[in-house]
Amino acid sequence: MKQHNLFPTLVHEYEFTELELEPLLNFCLTAPVKDHNLLSQGAKSSYSTKKYILEEFVAKNIKKKIQTCLDDYTTQLNVEPVQINDSWFNIMNEGQYLERHRHEVSVVSGALYLQAGPNSTPLRLHSPLSNYRMCEKHSDTNRNHSPNWIDIPSKKGKMILFPSWLEHSTKMNKSQNRIVVSFNTAYVR
Repeated sequence: MKQHNLFPTLVHEYEFTELELEPLLNFCLTAPVKDHNLLSQGAKSSYSTKKYILEEFVAKNIKKKIQTCLDDYTTQLNVEPVQINDSWFNIMNEGQYLERHRHEVSVVSGALYLQAGPNSTPLRLHSPLSNYRMCEKHSDTNRNHSPNWIDIPSKKGKMILFPSWLEHSTKMNKSQNRIVVSFNTAYVR
């Protein structure tokens, strides 16, 4: 018998130290924010007010470290190198959530948690195959069947890299000031 594990989706997790994040966290707590159409119940974002947050001086070293992680990720994925071309931050409080979406015109996307308490909602990554598996009934999850989504816990200092085509969302948040920097990438020219 020959077995093929088809269509894997590569997701990486990295850890940043709290010390590295503190200046950027303080900057985000005072930067202008607005409502964003993918965030619910009054959650705020710098998406339309302070884009390119990773271009700020306080983020210089963090951006370098993210680029190193992106280089590792694209090597593992076996795609051409990418670089950050867009970045912003979101602030969610209790009762708020992020609607399901994907990042158009980007290769790799990422989420870096500057602040996430023990009750912060996880990042939910949705299976791209769930729409096509309409008649399957599974008694358990195993390596040949994954659920329709995977929740990756949010934790201060954690960064998650994933392909930009992968739809993601959150459930309702149960903490205060869950702050995440998100970014998109493009191929290096």
